[in-house]
Amino acid sequence: MKNIFTKKDPEIKKMNSGFKIIMAFFVLLILTAVQPGNSQAEFVAVYADSIYVIDNITFQPLSISKLTMPSYTVSGAASVTWNSDDINYYVILYLQGGIGISPVYLARVDPYTGVCEYIGLMGDGYESLTYDSDAGKLYAISNSEAPFGQQRQLGIVNINTAAVTPVGNYGADDSHVISYNYSDGMIYHWSGSEDLGGDRNLTKINLTTLVATPVPLSGSPYDRVTGAVYVGNGLFAAADKSLFPGSVFRAVSISSSGFTEVYDTIPIGLKGFGYTDPVLPVELSSFNSIVNKNNVTLNWTTSEEKNNAVFVIERSSAESGGNPHVWNKAGSVEGNGTSVLTNNYSFTDYNLSSGKYNYRLKQVDFNGNFEYFDLTSEVVIGVPSKFELSQNYPNPFNPTTNLEFGISDLGFVSLKVFNASGKEVAILVNEVKPAGYYSISFDGANLSSGIYFYTLEANNFSITKKMLLVK
Repeated sequence: MKNIFTKKDPEIKKMNSGFKIIMAFFVLLILTAVQPGNSQAEFVAVYADSIYVIDNITFQPLSISKLTMPSYTVSGAASVTWNSDDINYYVILYLQGGIGISPVYLARVDPYTGVCEYIGLMGDGYESLTYDSDAGKLYAISNSEAPFGQQRQLGIVNINTAAVTPVGNYGADDSHVISYNYSDGMIYHWSGSEDLGGDRNLTKINLTTLVATPVPLSGSPYDRVTGAVYVGNGLFAAADKSLFPGSVFRAVSISSSGFTEVYDTIPIGLKGFGYTDPVLPVELSSFNSIVNKNNVTLNWTTSEEKNNAVFVIERSSAESGGNPHVWNKAGSVEGNGTSVLTNNYSFTDYNLSSGKYNYRLKQVDFNGNFEYFDLTSEVVIGVPSKFELSQNYPNPFNPTTNLEFGISDLGFVSLKVFNASGKEVAILVNEVKPAGYYSISFDGANLSSGIYFYTLEANNFSITKKMLLVK
C-alpha cells in the first residue's frame, strides 16, 4: 500500500482522496491490538489511561496498552510525542487520580507495552507536547483546565528533570494543542473556546522571535483539536472534538496553510500524537570530496529516497585548537522526497583556513528522523604555493565585500584600503601570520561611493586590486 504521507506538492484539490485514508488511521487505531510486525512507520496516541500504536503503511493497529509506571498509579495521559534525537517517546501523565488542572508528570514510555519511566513533575496544567529535533528541544503548553482568563504558557521542558522554562504566553482560550512543523521550523498552535460557536484559532509560532502569526482557516470547520502531528509536505493529521450535536470525535486533516477536511467520527478523543519512521529512508551509493585551493566540493549520489526532506552538511576540525568531536553546520541541500531514480547532489564549502577537516551528511526526513553518512577520507586544505590576492566579491558592493588572500610563508602581512586619491581609509590586516588562506570582510558603510584600491604586502610581495563601492 502506498504511504500517503510521502507524496510531494500536496494541493488542496488533491487532498480528498489521500486524506480519506487518514480517517482509516483513526478508526483502525481503536480496533483490537495485534503483535507488532515489520512496520516502516508508526503513529502513537493516548486516550484516558491507554496508549495506541498503528502502522502507517498497512494502517493496521499494532498495540493498545494500559499505561503503567513502577511505584505510581497512572490515572490518565494528556499527550505523547516522539524525540527523534534520543529515540524515545515522551508522555504527560496524571498520577494518583489527578486530572485536568492537577499536577502533571513527564515520563518516557514504551508505546508497545505502556510501561513508563518516571522523569519528574512538570507542574500544573500542561497538556500538549511537541519536539523540535532541529534545536533538540521539547515544548509543552498549558491546558484547557488552567484558571479562566489566564494566558496559556508555552515552555521548554528539560527531558532529564521535567522542569519547564516558560518562553511565552499565547491566548486565554480553553483548548490548546501544539505540533512542530519540520518543514518551516515553526510550532503550530490550535486554540479556541469549548463553547459551541466560539473562537477557533490556528497560529504558527516563530521559535526565534516567539511571535505568533495567525493562519487563516478554510475548508471544513473544526471545533476542538485534541491532538495533531506533522507528517510532512505541509500536512498535519489531527483529531477533533465536535461540540454539536453533543461531543463527537472526528478524524481531520489540516494543512499548514489552514485548509481543513473532516471525514468521519471516531469513538474516542485521541491525544498526542507521536509519528516516527524507524526505517531510514535513503540509500547513498557514493560520497566524495574535491579540493580546489581552500574550497571543498562534496558530491554524493542516492539510489533510492523515501520521505527525504533535506541533507544538512556538517564539518568538524581539530585545527587552531578546534575540537574534532564538535560538528558545525556548513550548509544544506534539499532532498527529493520519494524517488526510485538516481539523484546527484553537490555542495561547496568555501574559504576554509588551512588544516584538516571531516565532513558528514545529516539526512533528515519529513518526520524529523535522521541518520548520518560520514565522508570516509579526511579533507586537507594545504598552504598556497605562492602569495596571491583574489578579486573582492561581490564587486561592485554595498556596503560589505570579502577580500581573500593566500601567503606561502610565515611573515608580516599588511592589507590596506585606499581611496582614488591614494589616501589610506582602512587597515584590515597588520600583523604576523602563518602560511595559509585568509578571508577578510570589508565594510564601506562610512565611505562614499566610488573606486577604492586594496593592497596586500607580505615578505617583499606587493599587489593591488581595484573595487567599486556603489550606494
